[in-house]
Amino acid sequence: MKQKSSILLFVLSFILTMNAWAQQTGHRPIQCGSSPSKEMMVKYREQGKAERSFVQTRDGSVFNFPIVFHILRRTNGTGGISAEDVSREMNWANEKYDGAGIEFFQCSPPEFINDDNLFYTTFDHDWEDFCGQTTAEYEIAGDHNVSNVINIYYVNTDGWNWGAFPSALDDCRDWIIMDIADTGSNYLLAHELGHYFNLLHTFQGYDGSNADFENITRDDDFPFCNCSTAGDLLCDTEADPNGWSGCAWDGSGTDNCTNNDYNPDEKNIMSYANGCQEYFTAGQIGRIQYAALFLRNYLNCPFLSTCQASWNLSNTQTSMFSYQATDFIKSTATINPGVTSAYDASNYVLLKAGFYAKEGCDFHVVPEGCWGPVVFKTDDETHPDIKNDEVITRSYKLYPNPAGDFTHIVFTGEGDAYSITIHSALGQTVFQQSFTEAKTQRDVLLDLSTFQKGIYFVTLNTELDSETISLVVQ
Repeated sequence: MKQKSSILLFVLSFILTMNAWAQQTGHRPIQCGSSPSKEMMVKYREQGKAERSFVQTRDGSVFNFPIVFHILRRTNGTGGISAEDVSREMNWANEKYDGAGIEFFQCSPPEFINDDNLFYTTFDHDWEDFCGQTTAEYEIAGDHNVSNVINIYYVNTDGWNWGAFPSALDDCRDWIIMDIADTGSNYLLAHELGHYFNLLHTFQGYDGSNADFENITRDDDFPFCNCSTAGDLLCDTEADPNGWSGCAWDGSGTDNCTNNDYNPDEKNIMSYANGCQEYFTAGQIGRIQYAALFLRNYLNCPFLSTCQASWNLSNTQTSMFSYQATDFIKSTATINPGVTSAYDASNYVLLKAGFYAKEGCDFHVVPEGCWGPVVFKTDDETHPDIKNDEVITRSYKLYPNPAGDFTHIVFTGEGDAYSITIHSALGQTVFQQSFTEAKTQRDVLLDLSTFQKGIYFVTLNTELDSETISLVVQ
C-alpha cells in the first residue's frame, strides 16, 4: 500500500476478523451462495465502536493498492480476455472508489495462463475452503499468486464471482475470482473488491442463513432500531430484503416491526440491484478505509521502487521491476532478455553509454514521475537492442496534477498548429480544441471546473507527434 498523504490516527484495540466468501453475477438472477456464520458475525459486530470512531477522524488521504491480473486461456493462447479488457475493468473500479480515497494500479503486466485443463474446468463457488485444499481455485492461486498484491483471476466459473474477506487469510485465501463471461460490467469488480475490503452485502441476514433481519427504521429512539447490530451493520445503507428485478425493486411489505415500507437503494454497489450500482455510502467508505489501514496494510507492489528524487542505475536487471523518480533517472544498467522494466521519471531519463536493454526484454520509459503510479505499459512493439547514449524526456507536462479547477499544459514544439483532447476513463471525449500559435514555448491553461472527479487522459497532438498523459481531477 502506498500512502500519498499522512493520516493521524489513534490506536485501535483490535482487528476485525470474518471468514466468508461473497458472490455476485451479472448474467443470471443474483443469489448469495454463502454468508458469514453466526460466530463470525459476532466478531464482526465487535469492531463497530472502533470503526465508527475511525470514520469520524479519518481525513481525505488517498491510497494506491497494487493489482495483478491473471487471465486464463487455452493452451494455444486463445479464449479468455485481453489486457485491454482488464485495464478497462480496473478503470471502472477506480471510478467507483474515487470517493473512498482508494486507487488501484496494475503492479505488473497481466499474466496469461495458457492451460487447457484449467480453462475447461468450471470453478465452483461452493467448494469448501481450507489451507491445503486441492481444488482448481487453490491450484491456480498456489501456482500464480503474487505476494502482497490483490490477485484477480479471470476464469470460467459456475456463473458466480467471489472475493475473499480479509479473514479468509485464515483459510490461505487471498484473491478474487471473476467469471470471464461477466467481463464488461462497470460495477462488478468494484463489488468484489468491496468484499475484499470487508464490506457485506446490503441484504446481509435476509438470505435466511442466520435469520439476522435488519429492521427498516433508523430512529435510535425506536426500540426495534437495529441497523448497527443486524444486516450489514451500517445505518446509512437502507434495509434491503434483496427483492430486485434488474434495477427495479419488486419487493413489498414491511419488516413487521414498523409501519414503514422497504426502500432499498438500487445504486449501492453492494446491493444486488443488477446493473445500476454507482456508489458507496459514507459508512461503507469508512469500513473500506479501516480495512485498508488495518486488515490489508500488507499490500505493496514488489515490482515497484519507492518514489524518490532520482535514480542512478548500473546493476544488471534480471527480474521485473519499475523505478520511479520525481526528477530524473540515469542508467548504465543491462536489462536481460525476458525481463520487463520501466523507468518512470518526471523530467528526463538518460540512458548513458554502457546502458544495454538486450533484445527480448520489455523496456519502457514512462514519463509520469510517481503519479498514480502508472508502472507498466502494454503494447505490441518489439524491443531490439538499445545501446546508444540517449536522453528521453516527456514532450509536455501537466501541472498541477492531481488538479482541482484548472491545470496547465506546458510544452515545447515546432510548428504552429496543435490540438488538445481529453477523454474520460470510459473513453468519452470531454474536451477538444485546436490552436494555432507561432511560438515554440507554450503554456495552455485548461479550465476543469465543470469536470467530475476522476481519472482523465490528456492527449497533445502536434504536427510531429502525439502524446497522452493521465490527469487526476480531485
